[in-house]
Formats: sequence, structure tokens, C-alpha cells
Amino acid sequence: SSFTFLDFSTDSSTTTIVQIIEKGHSDNFEDKWIIGENVNGSSKIYIEEAMVWNLIEENKEYFVSYHTFGDEEPILVQISFPGDERSLR
Repeated sequence: SSFTFLDFSTDSSTTTIVQIIEKGHSDNFEDKWIIGENVNGSSKIYIEEAMVWNLIEENKEYFVSYHTFGDEEPILVQISFPGDERSLR
């Protein structure tokens, strides 16, 4: 008999306002990311949906939330324009 111990202590969520300084993707378009910058530095955030990546513009400011699971890359979970009260959350 065996079991797997899942350690969630290294999971984290981050919510911040960032300026998008770069967009990128792998050669096969499977991996898509943005690089956002704020007063604390820059973060590379991966995006699962191509339609979301397509709508994000460089040099614009966004309110983002992303989650990091252990040692994996951060994944975007929410994005909107700062102060936009009409955006869905």
C-alpha cells in the first residue's frame, strides 16, 4: 500500500497591477506568456487560453491575478483593466 503526499505549502496567489512589457509564445504555440512589470520587478505569467493572449496588448496596464502551484510557472487566472467596474470577476 502506498500514498502520495501533496504539499500545498508552496502554492501562492498574487494580485497586482502590471504594465505588459512583452508577449511571447513557443514555436508550436502551446506555451503562451506575458511579462508584466510593476514596482516590485517583472513576472513571466503563463496563459492557458489563446483567445485571452490575443486580446492582451503590450504597453498597457492590467489588473491581474495569477496562481503558482509549487515549482510550476505562474498561471493567469484573472485579467481586467484597472478600475473597470463592469468587468466580470
